[in-house]
Amino acid sequence: MIIRKSVPQDEDSIWNILEPVIRSGETYPLPRDMTREAALAYWLAPEKQTFVAEIRCSVRRFTRLTNAFSKKAENLKAAVSLWFAYYNFCRIHGSLRVTPAMEAGIADRVWSLDEL
Repeated sequence: MIIRKSVPQDEDSIWNILEPVIRSGETYPLPRDMTREAALAYWLAPEKQTFVAEIRCSVRRFTRLTNAFSKKAENLKAAVSLWFAYYNFCRIHGSLRVTPAMEAGIADRVWSLDEL
């Protein structure tokens, strides 16, 4: 996974994530009818830092080059949730030399797949 600061080319992808969240009115106290321009101006304001996590290379379901490509949103959600749990609790990070969960202080050991 690569985490980097957002760039203007990310705006379409950011809006694709933000729009359903804003329209549902369940998470952020933003007007449900907020325009794309207003939402991006709010989210990407100069005094804020917005980061993008790229996981396409690590999760084969995002590449469409495999039979594992998710055709249902429910299956994709389950696969991504499992992958994030594995990444954070079971996989030792190369530069940290511990799992991200251990580094954050929410786990005291590397989890096995059975524990996950």
